[in-house]
Amino acid sequence: MNFQRLRNSLVSLIAGLVVAVLAFALPRQVEPFENLIYDAMVRATAEPFAGSGVITLIDVDEQSLAEVGQWPWPRSHLADLVEQVNVGQPLALVFDAIFPERDRLSPDLYADTLNDTAGITIDPSVALPSFDQQFADRIAAAPVVLGQNTLLADGARGLLATQSETFQRRPTINLMASNRELIADGFPPTAYRLPALLSNIPELDEAASGLGVVTLPADTDGIARAIPLIFVHEGRTLPSLSLETLRVALSSREQLVRIDEGGIREVVVQGRLGRVIMPADRRGRLWIRFPRLAEGQHRYFRVVPAADVLHEDFDASVFTNQIVIFGSSAAGLFDLKSTPLGSQANVPGMDLQALTVHQALTGEMVIVEEALQWELLAAALFFLYVLVLAPRLPGLINSAVMVVLLSITAGVQVWMLSAHDTYLSLFGLFVFLLGYGGVSLVSELIGRDRQRREIKSAFSQYLSPALVNRISRAPGLLKLGGEQKELSILFADLRGFTTVSETFKDDPATLTSIINRILTPLTEIVHAHQGTVDKYIGDCIMAFWNAPLDVDDHAEKAVQAAVAMVDAMPGINAALEEEFGHSGFRLGVGVNSGSVVVGNVGSQTRFDYSVLGDAVNLSARLEGQSKVYGVDIVVGEATQGQIDNSRSSLVQIDQLRVKGKQEPVRIFSPIAGAAGDDMRAHEAAMTAYQGEDFGLAKRLLNGMHGRFGSRLDQVYAVLLERRTIIENDTNLTWSGVWEAQEK
Repeated sequence: MNFQRLRNSLVSLIAGLVVAVLAFALPRQVEPFENLIYDAMVRATAEPFAGSGVITLIDVDEQSLAEVGQWPWPRSHLADLVEQVNVGQPLALVFDAIFPERDRLSPDLYADTLNDTAGITIDPSVALPSFDQQFADRIAAAPVVLGQNTLLADGARGLLATQSETFQRRPTINLMASNRELIADGFPPTAYRLPALLSNIPELDEAASGLGVVTLPADTDGIARAIPLIFVHEGRTLPSLSLETLRVALSSREQLVRIDEGGIREVVVQGRLGRVIMPADRRGRLWIRFPRLAEGQHRYFRVVPAADVLHEDFDASVFTNQIVIFGSSAAGLFDLKSTPLGSQANVPGMDLQALTVHQALTGEMVIVEEALQWELLAAALFFLYVLVLAPRLPGLINSAVMVVLLSITAGVQVWMLSAHDTYLSLFGLFVFLLGYGGVSLVSELIGRDRQRREIKSAFSQYLSPALVNRISRAPGLLKLGGEQKELSILFADLRGFTTVSETFKDDPATLTSIINRILTPLTEIVHAHQGTVDKYIGDCIMAFWNAPLDVDDHAEKAVQAAVAMVDAMPGINAALEEEFGHSGFRLGVGVNSGSVVVGNVGSQTRFDYSVLGDAVNLSARLEGQSKVYGVDIVVGEATQGQIDNSRSSLVQIDQLRVKGKQEPVRIFSPIAGAAGDDMRAHEAAMTAYQGEDFGLAKRLLNGMHGRFGSRLDQVYAVLLERRTIIENDTNLTWSGVWEAQEK
């Protein structure tokens, strides 16, 4: 047994237990994190909404505000709306709104306003109508549920003084507890407390068939996940708007709340038209199952603009046997709520009330179950794992086990929510596994870092820093020799630096600054294209691709890096001109691919990761040929054969035998954006030149000047000059291959 791993496992176990205990001890602090898990579960299990045949919404939308006017509307309009809806004989008409003040536009109040502000007196013998009374009369004739709202302070406590009699006449909420001591105070101790309550003017409350609290308390992150079914205010248990809606719609006189030691368990509405049982969490909240909207669907329920209902020709039959909920989706009325479905962030409050009623009627609501006993069992089994298996496994494997267990836990939650409408609250197990896995991973990383530092300390005085870093990550690399591997090699030589060296021969600091300002961005380009800089040889960079790590399309990446380095030179020159007064630097680049030896090359006391082979030497020779042909980049045949020419347009510029080599090689240069006509003309000229049809070659090559943006004009000049040499030298046998004399 590895006692170091056993110690790390026990430390990780203790850390996991501490985190889990803190999660239970600080529920408000960890609630946002648990909500994130719940939201992910809701999104993972959300199904398309099947629709509802019993709920219709009346929406004070932007269209209605534009047609009728700003909110609040005169109560006479609302009276007409209630009368119109009632013609259809709905099960309930629910106002997701409150009316705490009298209608300022009512004629009886407006007469007082004229007298107070303009000194205009209306004959007191003239009876002026009251819009509030009209509204109350229509409410009394219909199954209307009005809203009440909470206030954030006790300043409105006096508003209830004239309403107490109305409250006393309302149907009561009966409490049934497993232990009578749980409701000794006459109300559920875990329910939401309202510090103050704002209701409607008395005549409206007295006329209504039901009163319900419209408050939709959001979680700390502002997202509404659950709707409280009951509230407590001044010792009285009050129904929510959705619960009161169910009571009125089912023709019930009472609601029942069942309570046990864990808090509220369920709320029951038993009425003449049916019975509804709603599972609640300990605070009396019904957790909403948020469905997805179908493609092209914007709301869950049928929506009727409020302005349409006020039209005389409106067909009220759409409200027959419906639960009708009145509310607003207009942004300016600030009744938009966020939900766990991020893409549907803004949902009108009446839609949440409607979802609550719909799911209570269909039984589709979410059941939230505390799973402490399962969490304790899982912790006990995991303790055995820590003692028996964990010490025998590396820390990274232990962390992987944690990931698997977390995935299983999440999978169980998703399955329970999807198949059984039950959300298992396993947050304690989540944080325990995260705590254990996190500390286990950190312990393993610290141990590996310690080993790396020990290797660096032992070998840093002998090896280059880059090689020390590689060896510290994999000590088995500490050996000489190498491997045969296909690589792409790049040589980039700086042109024009000799003149600057002469200028600054007495100022080595400035000269060093100039070369560093050039080599730094060029090196960054190599790295950006997944290349490895082998070494700097004076003002030359040597780099390679496909080692030490494999690089897909290494030949193409090498050519792309060469093009990017050349393209970067104008910007580099501009910066050098501004800072040092010198510019005009150019690059000559050679790129070739082939099988080389790559590995740690050097002596027993000093070696570097480098490459050796003919392909390396040929790459250096090709860089020298760039000056001969007047191009920035020369690419070897082996590299060109591995490149998709549709992405990197390579044009053959000659076929030659470099100095010191027997095998001829075709050489290419990248020409971005080459036109098809130019390419065909170029190929025809090259075919004539290499095929010894020098008369045709002369005519075609002369015709190529200016094509490709004149970038190959020196190539054509060189080929024409060689044509003359070959044609005039009778002793020269021409095979289409030029013997290069320059290195």
